Amino acid sequence: MTCDSYHNLGPESHGVDCPRRRCMDSKGYEYCSECPEYAAGKCEKFESMDRYFVKKGDSLRENLKRITSGDADAWLAEQGAKWSCHSCGAPTFWEEKNCPRCGKPLK
Repeated sequence: MTCDSYHNLGPESHGVDCPRRRCMDSKGYEYCSECPEYAAGKCEKFESMDRYFVKKGDSLRENLKRITSGDADAWLAEQGAKWSCHSCGAPTFWEEKNCPRCGKPLK
């Protein structure tokens, strides 16, 4: 399964049953940042996921701020470089120790 972003989820996509996506859809929002609960830091769905990502060295709140401020293209380019194998260019996931394509160590 792959993550194709909230806006391109297909039946085989990671995140197709994402509780945050269902929440946004039920409220008619495209991004969590449109919700008053998010702005107040009171959306436990988002905050719990952000805490998990912060432990991994990333901040969903900061990422979303960049994306919605018009910096999406630069953010996407950075993420593409950050989450790909430096040897063969295959996409990687943060919990992988070795590249899924070439097997070389990551990082």
